[in-house]
Amino acid sequence: SKAWAEMTQCDVAHSDENAELAWRLGPLDPLRYAMLGVRSVSALMRGDYERAIEWGERAARSPGAHKHIAVIAAIAAEASGHHERATQWIDRARQLDPQVSRATFLRSFPFAATGGREIIERALQDAGL
Repeated sequence: SKAWAEMTQCDVAHSDENAELAWRLGPLDPLRYAMLGVRSVSALMRGDYERAIEWGERAARSPGAHKHIAVIAAIAAEASGHHERATQWIDRARQLDPQVSRATFLRSFPFAATGGREIIERALQDAGL
């Protein structure tokens, strides 16, 4: 939870560090998808788009991953220049919840008004959400 809170405040160094620690302490944790999702967003905000897509897709494929984790994978894919993959992840999010939207995602992940949030908002728009 601490890593998630740090991620939404765009405190990339700490969010990634704490997500990795949580993952090492509980690799079979049922919230593994969340830890991987935090790592994806942290990589994205650092500008490491290839790691962002790697972590995002791993998160979205993890057991228990929900619609917003598929959206994180879409954001990472779009920001990495993989529009078709982003569209596939948006489609997956819509399969899980036809009402998923940019607004519902940003309410659930209230990112601080920073350059990181701008990257996320632009990727969401470009991916069609």
